[in-house]
Amino acid sequence: MRANSKNFKFLIHDDKNKIIKIAPGKWSINNSIVIPNNYVLKAGSGVILDMKEKGIILSRSPIEFIGTEKEPIKIYSEENGMGFIIQKAKKQSYLKYVNFQGISSPIEKALNITGSVTFNESPVIIKNCIFEESNAEDALNIIRSNFKIENSKIINSKSDGIDIDFGDGYIDNLYFESIGNDALDISGTNLLANNLNINGAGDKGISIGERSYLKTKLINIKNSGIGIASKDSSEFYGENISINNTKISLAAYQKKPEYGPSSMIIKNLDGENFMFSKPYILENFSTIVVDNFSLPPNTNN
Repeated sequence: MRANSKNFKFLIHDDKNKIIKIAPGKWSINNSIVIPNNYVLKAGSGVILDMKEKGIILSRSPIEFIGTEKEPIKIYSEENGMGFIIQKAKKQSYLKYVNFQGISSPIEKALNITGSVTFNESPVIIKNCIFEESNAEDALNIIRSNFKIENSKIINSKSDGIDIDFGDGYIDNLYFESIGNDALDISGTNLLANNLNINGAGDKGISIGERSYLKTKLINIKNSGIGIASKDSSEFYGENISINNTKISLAAYQKKPEYGPSSMIIKNLDGENFMFSKPYILENFSTIVVDNFSLPPNTNN
């Protein structure tokens, strides 16, 4: 897709300083907007973007979207607008007080994008943002990028909440509610996480796979299918974990033949499911240690 940002009057170009600014106001995105390399795309309070059915924003430059608590930037769709993508931006993007609502993902197969909001090989800091009513496979997808996500919410996602593939970063104080599939899904990722609250994940509250490493503190998971799953050569370390009203609290296993068994170590687990006969799934060769007690394997394959 070729850069075409100069075709849109509400995009103000400063070619000398390599800045493209979205003018304050409500703007309808009916077609693809492609931001070129080596710029910064900026927006502030007063910007509202209405993503129509064929609307998509693809930026090959970092973005700086900074709203305020009283007047956040709003990016929404009532017609399955096709996504907001930062693709191979060299410098770090920054989002603060940005609300995304009702966005889907691109239908163009060549883009190979599954998220309503995607950062692909593009480092990012996200603070005080809301991702709501996503109609995509992932409300937020981060791919091969460094990241930091703080004080944000993911609500009413059709499928996964946050999906991180081969990333490296930190998250703190996130709230997930009514997630269709996995609330937090990481693959091939190194992640430090604190203060996660997950209420209602159709599949897993936290899914760790493909040789991922996750270290966490203060996790609260309830009303979900599986609390935490570690699979395919992944390692999970957690302290002060609360898991309630799930079908299975913990799971550790190998799913894909190219990987190996997984491990899970938890200190200070509070979970009502451990009152029942099978509160966990543990395959041979994988390990789950809860408060210094190694759980015995209870399943094969």
